[in-house]
Amino acid sequence: MNKKGILKLVVVIVFTAMFLSGCKSDGSTDNGKISEITDNKDEDYWDNSDSYKWVSTDKSEKWELPENYDMDFGFRDSKDENNFYYFCNFSEYLNTDSTAYISGYSYEKHEEFFRLNLSDMANAVKEETGEFSQLYLDAYGIDKAGSIYFLTEKQDMMGKLSTYFVTYNVGQVCFEMVRVSEDFPERKGQTYKTVERVIAAEDGYYYALVQGEIYVFDNNGNVCGSVTSANRIGEMFEFGGGVWYTVPYYQDDNYIFRIDEKGNVTDRKAGFTASSSVLGVVCGRILIRDTYGVTVYNPLSEENEMLFTWSDMDIVTSDVADVFIMSEDCIAVKCWDNEKQEYYITYIERKNSDECEVDDREEVVIGSMFIDSTTERNVADFNKSQDKYHVSLRVYNDYSESGYDDGLQFSLELAAGNAPDMIQISGFDQYTLADKKALEDMGAWLDNDEELSRDDYIESVLNACTVDDTLVAVPLEFIIYSVMGKKSELGSQAGWTIDDIYSYMQENSDALLGTYYVRQYIIRRVFMYDMDEFIDWEAGTCDFSQENFKKLLEIMMRHIDDTEDYLSYNDGNNMISDMVVFTFENMQERTVEYGDDWVVKGYPTKSGEACHQMDIISAYSILTTSKHKEGAWEFIKFSLKNYTPSMFPSDKARLQKLIDDELAHEGQEKNKQFFHDGQGYYYHYSTQEEIDYVLELIDNAYAYKSYYDDIVKIINEETPAYFAEIRSADETAEIIQGRVQLYLDEQD
Repeated sequence: MNKKGILKLVVVIVFTAMFLSGCKSDGSTDNGKISEITDNKDEDYWDNSDSYKWVSTDKSEKWELPENYDMDFGFRDSKDENNFYYFCNFSEYLNTDSTAYISGYSYEKHEEFFRLNLSDMANAVKEETGEFSQLYLDAYGIDKAGSIYFLTEKQDMMGKLSTYFVTYNVGQVCFEMVRVSEDFPERKGQTYKTVERVIAAEDGYYYALVQGEIYVFDNNGNVCGSVTSANRIGEMFEFGGGVWYTVPYYQDDNYIFRIDEKGNVTDRKAGFTASSSVLGVVCGRILIRDTYGVTVYNPLSEENEMLFTWSDMDIVTSDVADVFIMSEDCIAVKCWDNEKQEYYITYIERKNSDECEVDDREEVVIGSMFIDSTTERNVADFNKSQDKYHVSLRVYNDYSESGYDDGLQFSLELAAGNAPDMIQISGFDQYTLADKKALEDMGAWLDNDEELSRDDYIESVLNACTVDDTLVAVPLEFIIYSVMGKKSELGSQAGWTIDDIYSYMQENSDALLGTYYVRQYIIRRVFMYDMDEFIDWEAGTCDFSQENFKKLLEIMMRHIDDTEDYLSYNDGNNMISDMVVFTFENMQERTVEYGDDWVVKGYPTKSGEACHQMDIISAYSILTTSKHKEGAWEFIKFSLKNYTPSMFPSDKARLQKLIDDELAHEGQEKNKQFFHDGQGYYYHYSTQEEIDYVLELIDNAYAYKSYYDDIVKIINEETPAYFAEIRSADETAEIIQGRVQLYLDEQD
């Protein structure tokens, strides 16, 4: 090999059976995780998959790591599938006294058989190439010969960057390194890592994924090929003896492409999973970590299917830090325990169905439009506490399928009688469901319960979940949205009308609601609670001919359309800005921004009274078609009693505890910061005045009615002709009047 420099440095290998401790994880990475299981491939593995089940366990007979063995991440030995190499104390910044090391662990003998201190590699680079100011570890892996390799970037004392490919031969106990040619892209600045992964392929070349592009170099460090894509390359992995890369959303599908050392595409497959992370290959199929769990991709049929979801295994998606294929029958999941503030390992093993314990608990299904970590945690904790019921989660919003209609799927299930037993209400049309009598009255369940009562919950929260006198859900938490401005300009009291806004803008020719308030946003967001001024919902009639609607059109005219260039938009005098309140501390952020000159004005209404939006979080409804209503209620009760609030809680007792905790140290500084304009400020424990202000917001907060969206859509479709001065305000109002009235008639 014609290398610029070859170094063989003898390193003492530490053989020890002692347990390791003190390896604090600093995050997960995809580098070096691809593990292709090639031995004894058996098509029956997948053909007979119905005879097996994936089950989770805290203990694994074979793959259990010793207590306190806390790795950052690892990769399988290519020569012995019983051996894994783990990084501990990992940092991408190396020096000659670095504490980072690689530990080789044998699952056959259950002992550490190898340890490489990365400070030895740093010393090797220094001895061979000279002093450095920084040494970056960009990527790593293990080749087919069993050698560990690293792609490093050295910054010399003059600031010049050079890339080196370093190999550590475990058997010969030595380092070898080669300078990669200057054609290879180097990092831009000290903290900007550009190399995402490097693979030592079977063809003898090295493939590096760098900022969405692939560069191929040979044993001499010469770049011999590259790959670029109009759609950014997502990931690079090995499969079938070659190197592949992913391109999401290419030609309305998700493709993987195989490339050679020149960067030429030699094969491609469709139907891959979007937003995925390749874990490895098992018996000819690719295992992928996606949003909800682990998916299997069949390259022959170009289809993928879910192997299991995290919820199936009572794992919370947001807790998953890393995933490893240990063998074709075991997957290890590294999770974060927020309560204990430490990582733990859950093993998911493939077992013969006949060997699995029969779960005879009553199955209760909860439907959700998206992954909700609070619901996932409630499901996992509930299942662990239960002998009678077991809850499973059915998620409808499938982003991996183009054209997938989540709402339609739920409606079809509801019509066919196989809908879930309950739903997490966010994302569902609770008004239509209530109108169809599809939702149980949760008030009746509260009234008949011996432990819970309506009186336990904040009145405005229950009102926000009430449709036609039916309490459709009891939320765990809620958030307040509103708009605020300067008290000196808008007055000190909350609440206003369209006429108030119009008058202010007439008096101030440069006044805007806000520079980012485009016309479509204004009607959808700012005036969402003023629909009652133009529509009599009970009578089923509307009146858009009145002057206030024409004033609304004039207000919108002063702002830009969402297709116009923001850069050409005159800043003007911003009247209001959006705000969100989910803790008592949020009000202190406003004081830093505005001083004492601020008021939470709220959204305009017909009456001019204070009005803010309440957004409910993790609210559960039981469907009237459920055959397991008692089990569904037990889950809801469990959730209401056991959750830990991260926002405003809906029950009075928890909210009062938050208030008491604040007032116990009223006005004292907290050890907690927020930032405004790049400057840090410390929160203080809220004062009674600040708490009272927030409680008033809560008392005057209301739910947004989703059926308003249909009216907003009509208005946004018919107003562009007015803004283009093709139609007058009267003509525009007349057309909108006709369309909205037709809509109301159709609803009746």
